[in-house]
Amino acid sequence: MRRSLLLAGVLVAACESTTGPGVALSNLAGTWDVAAWERAAAENPARRENVLADGMSVVLRIARNGELLLTVSSPLHATFAATGTISLRGDTLVYDGDNHEAMFRLRFFEHRMTWLALERETHDVNDDGVPEETVQTVGFIRR
Repeated sequence: MRRSLLLAGVLVAACESTTGPGVALSNLAGTWDVAAWERAAAENPARRENVLADGMSVVLRIARNGELLLTVSSPLHATFAATGTISLRGDTLVYDGDNHEAMFRLRFFEHRMTWLALERETHDVNDDGVPEETVQTVGFIRR
C-alpha cells in the first residue's frame, strides 16, 4: 500500500513538474531514493513489471557537477554500484556511464523527480518467456 502511495505521489509530481531551462544540475544534487521503478510493454502498457518487487533498494547520489553513484541492493543479489555522469539538454537528462548512454525525459518538482526512458529496451515483463519492447519509468524522492 505504501509503495502504491509513493508511486501515485511520484506520478502526480511528474504532472506538476518544472523542467527545461529553469532546472540546473545543481537542482538535482543530493541523495535520492528510488520510490518506483516500472517497465511497461510498449505495445500494451497494461503489462507492467515492478522492478523493485523483490525488495530491491536503489540509492542515487548526484554531485553538483553531474557525477553520480548509483547503488542497488537486493536480498536476492549482491550489492551493485555504478558510476557515471548526467547532463541536461532542456528537459532531457543524459546519463553516461559504464560504457552506456541513456536518455530520459526529466520531470522535476522540489524533492521528487521522474525519469521517463526515451529509448525502448527488451524485457520479459509478464514472465511468459518472450521478451517485449519496454519503456521504463523511475521515480525518485530526495532524502
